[in-house]
Amino acid sequence: MHSWIAGEIEMLIAIYGLLPPSELAEQHGLLVLKLSLRRAKGFSLTLDGTRAVAVNSSLPPLEQDGVLLHEIGHRVLHPGLARFFVEEQTRYPLSKFERQANIFALLYAIRWDMQRLEECGTDIGRFAKMYGLGEETGVQSLKDELKLTSEIDLKN
Repeated sequence: MHSWIAGEIEMLIAIYGLLPPSELAEQHGLLVLKLSLRRAKGFSLTLDGTRAVAVNSSLPPLEQDGVLLHEIGHRVLHPGLARFFVEEQTRYPLSKFERQANIFALLYAIRWDMQRLEECGTDIGRFAKMYGLGEETGVQSLKDELKLTSEIDLKN
């Protein structure tokens, strides 16, 4: 189920290397804006042709990384798809796209921050919460899948 998302991550890593989230955003052509946002954790926007990601600067640093990876996930998995278009013009549930972006963020974070995952005793749920990616991420389905496949080798 998550193999296509893992494949997209592997392709990014092959192109750019395994980078910290802010460097991945830069390599992907995104301007990162850290702003004080009242209610949102973050969002993507394009202004005069410049693609940007706004991240709530009041979040803890790991959560900011999680938000950034989530927004990069939207750009990679759903290029050209705008939230308002999905809500107004399609029958797709927005939650599907949000969950996919969260899974992207979590899978990339696992690859990038393996040491922290090991410090969590490889508890993916605990690791996800550190990045601000809660149970709605699909953590349980990801845990189940990791037991059944070797898509992501937690030892590498």
